[in-house]
Amino acid sequence: MAIPAELMADRAAAWAESDVAADIDRVHGAAPCSAEPAELRRSLRATAELYAWALDRWSQRTGRPAPRNPLARAITDKLRTG
Repeated sequence: MAIPAELMADRAAAWAESDVAADIDRVHGAAPCSAEPAELRRSLRATAELYAWALDRWSQRTGRPAPRNPLARAITDKLRTG
């Protein structure tokens, strides 16, 4: 199924208007800064949160439902509580 050129142009314009620099900062912020256990835990939590945020953003951008894993909530809760 081909995507109409108008829709492609609209999506390209929306992407260009988005704050790509902030998105890149968010990705870099999730990366670990050291191999210390506390930093690796922080990075793992931040990466999981980034992934959830990115799925929601993708869903909004494409109009498709974000895929959900039935275990995601339990995993996220476990990451938050340590």
